[in-house]
This record gives sequence, C-alpha cells and structure tokens, in this order.
Amino acid sequence: MLLALDTATQTASLALYDLDTDRLLAEWSWQARRRQTQELLVTAQLMLKQLDASPQQISALAVTTGPGSFTGVRIAISAAKGMGMGLTTPPRVVGIPTLCVTAAPWLWPISNGMNDDIPNGTDNDFQRGATVCAYIQAGRGRYNWLFFA
Repeated sequence: MLLALDTATQTASLALYDLDTDRLLAEWSWQARRRQTQELLVTAQLMLKQLDASPQQISALAVTTGPGSFTGVRIAISAAKGMGMGLTTPPRVVGIPTLCVTAAPWLWPISNGMNDDIPNGTDNDFQRGATVCAYIQAGRGRYNWLFFA
C-alpha cells in the first residue's frame, strides 16, 4: 500500500492506495490550520485502523514537496521518514510537487465511486486535453500557480 501525506497548505490530506489492486482505499482532508504535527500521525493511524490495515503493509510513502508552507512541507517529510524508520521493511519514499497533487484529479480522473465529485471527462464541462491551472495561496496576497496542458 501507498500512504500519501500532504501538509503543505492549511488543508492537510492523507490517502491510502492499494498498489496491488490499483485502487484508492481512503482519502481524508481536513483544515489543519497549523495543527499538522498534532493531527497527522494520529489521523493516519485512525485511517489504517478503520480499514483494518497495519502500518507494516505500507510499502511506499508519498509526500508533497511544495510549494507551500516551509514548515508544513517539513512536517510531512519528517513524518514519512519517521514512519519508514519504524517499519520492519523501510518503504520507498517519493516526493511530489504540491501543484501536481492539486491538479491531479483533473489530469488523471479516478472513477471508483469514492470521488464522484471529481471531474471525469463528462462532469462539470471538463474536456480531456483541456488546460488546467493549479494554484495555492502563497501568503501576503500572492499565489503559486502552474499550467498543465
């Protein structure tokens, strides 16, 4: 399984993906507002428990690498490294740019019943091959953005 962690913005996210069946098992997001350190690992543990999964089943970890809050990015990276050290078989850890994660639902739609609100090429006038602009607040009225075509 792959556990994905995102704490680069005020909205923290976790996702658990089964690499064997190519299926999203769970995806949770919440307004962390600078409480990522207190909530991230507890929430990951709760997610695993609800799915009757063990941390030992995690073979890969994905973390967002920014842009975003410098401290927030470090929280996810540190949590992933710490989790890896605590497992019998250290998982692979991969970094993914935050803006790629933000744009992903529109670039690679998932159709598994869990994400009915995500555009899949027919909803929300979304057209395959359309240009997608992902952006996040950078503070002080600024934004980080990136176009995907």
